[in-house]
Amino acid sequence: MLRLLGRPCWLAPASVLLLTAVLGFPSANVAAQRDYQADLHYERGAHALRTGDPEAAVEDLARAVELVPGDPDALGLYARALLLVERADEAAEVLEDLRQLEPSAPDLDLMLGLARSRLGQWEAARDHLEAARQREPTNSRIHLFLGIAYQELGQDEAAERELGEAFELDPALELPRAYRLALLALREDRTDEARRLFEEVLTRLPGSPLANSAATYLILMDEGEARRWQAWASAGAGHDTNVNLFGDLGGPSAISRESDYFASIDAGIEGVVWERDRMRLQLGYRGDLIAHRHESDLDIEASDGWAIFSYDLTDRFSLDLRSDLSYVWVDWESFRRSIAVEPALRFFARDDLYTRVFYRYAERGFFTKPTGIDGTELTGQSLDRDGKVQLTGIDQYWIPPDFRGWGRGYLRAGLRYRSEDVDGKEYDSHGPIAVLTLGLALPYESFLTLDGWYEQRNFDQPSQFEPAKGDRDDTISRIRILLRRQLTRRVHVTASWLYTHWSSNVGLYDFDRSVTDLRLTYRY
Repeated sequence: MLRLLGRPCWLAPASVLLLTAVLGFPSANVAAQRDYQADLHYERGAHALRTGDPEAAVEDLARAVELVPGDPDALGLYARALLLVERADEAAEVLEDLRQLEPSAPDLDLMLGLARSRLGQWEAARDHLEAARQREPTNSRIHLFLGIAYQELGQDEAAERELGEAFELDPALELPRAYRLALLALREDRTDEARRLFEEVLTRLPGSPLANSAATYLILMDEGEARRWQAWASAGAGHDTNVNLFGDLGGPSAISRESDYFASIDAGIEGVVWERDRMRLQLGYRGDLIAHRHESDLDIEASDGWAIFSYDLTDRFSLDLRSDLSYVWVDWESFRRSIAVEPALRFFARDDLYTRVFYRYAERGFFTKPTGIDGTELTGQSLDRDGKVQLTGIDQYWIPPDFRGWGRGYLRAGLRYRSEDVDGKEYDSHGPIAVLTLGLALPYESFLTLDGWYEQRNFDQPSQFEPAKGDRDDTISRIRILLRRQLTRRVHVTASWLYTHWSSNVGLYDFDRSVTDLRLTYRY
């Protein structure tokens, strides 16, 4: 057969005859036909790879491996094709099989290093790439990939050394090297250097996956702590199928059961006002205005201010203390004030994996008395909602690698326990909350956020509105979908949809709500 000429077959003829006799394997003619078919699929797969069609290559090479499972050439080429179509987990399995058959197969450690890198298994990736470097010390791409692995493991000096070696061996790698050096500079708070390198990649490789990822990091630098100060203003409009006050009041006036269009604006500023060694203090303020077309009695005006003190105890542990003061008006009449304190501890198991544990205590006071749907004031001590709300929770964050060059996303899974203890007994409650958030970087400088929230709220006594139902029992489910698209360096557009299903054994509190919003934001 064409591909097997010049090298021994992987099974000796005597072994084939023995297996055929004992296990009843196909005749020699059938086996030869199977090898011939495998060879055809191998050649087709190789041709598909050469012509830039890895999906077709995967199909043919999978068939070749199926027909002749122990062929090292087919396994190696099949693993390459799987890596090209972003099936790194399958590629890793194929490569491990290849290592068992032929430990010295060409590029085995390099391909294993790439597969483990794409799976985020950086220690294994480093080990394989170091072995590949020993075999090919002048391969510039091995130095580049090894530098990336060192960087992801926090071994910054080794990363810079390998990235520099990659550039010396191949000057064409200047921009990939600049991108990784920008990430190193960003991690070390050398933001000016990081910005310069990201902008260089963005300018010289426009439209490439690397440039899109650099643009995403520049956006995050503008929005996050990489800048000491930032200000923003946004305007939007949308539709609300059930205008209400998000359950803050809790009585009949909180739920209009009327749909309406709305317009909204918000503006804010935040930044670092003090920083010393491992400590820093941030201050921020935000104002919001929501005006409805018809339900103007439920227009909302809000003012929020906050302060955050952060202390990095070690490279792995950080302590945060946040304080919030908020004031809400409804139809320009004082509605609610709230003061909250939230200490939190963050633990970084790895650069891409961290845990946040927090406790939040809020004191709330309401200035208006609840009214019925007809506007009649409701009286009674049980409806007084002045008091405290406590929230204890834990969040686990995972920031996966940038698989496609669009930027990094994140996954958050969290649990909370909420307790409300107020002067009136209508709202005393407690219960668990589960949250799940997925953030995905997309092409064209876009980012998709998917949020899920499920809360069980158990009340301490029956509602005064339907006492025969027994203790009030609510469940709250929320789903949010948010898509952000960067238009310019400072302007982005956001489209969002929020659905709430509030289920209660008391009909007054049972409702569904869907809010759609389109917003334009300028950030400086």
